[in-house]
Amino acid sequence: MTLLGGYVNIGGQIIEPDTDWVGTDIFAWPLPQSFTITSPFGYRKDPFTGEVTYHSGTDIAAPAGTPILAAAAGMVTIANGADPWGGSYGYYIKLDHGGGIETLYAHCSAITVTAGQRVRQGEVIGYVGTTGNSTGNHLHFEVWENGKCKNALDYYVC
Repeated sequence: MTLLGGYVNIGGQIIEPDTDWVGTDIFAWPLPQSFTITSPFGYRKDPFTGEVTYHSGTDIAAPAGTPILAAAAGMVTIANGADPWGGSYGYYIKLDHGGGIETLYAHCSAITVTAGQRVRQGEVIGYVGTTGNSTGNHLHFEVWENGKCKNALDYYVC
């Protein structure tokens, strides 16, 4: 799957978000331009251990320093570099969008927001990096609904 400047290429099928997509209609893509999804949500071969493990997010490759954008308006609940999983996220941000919906943005090179701050959809909240357990510069993007991790792409499905 590849995002093409407002379009998404899913297995060769080009999808126009404004006309062909359905879903929550609350999320904007968390990066400002076209990048490739390098590791989807769900079970995969772990790049560090080689074992099949559960991957809680969607990894989107992007150059270091690419702005990370808030997928929707919300409140910053976490903006730091210490995660409870031994630092695997590196620097990361979590936003509460209300209604039980949260988003998480990991492996940031820098964070531009603080906990308690309100952000607008599309606002720069950090920058792509490779902090924590990372194989290269990318955004690890998660969506949480009522305390359960969900496939972020379900919020952008055609």
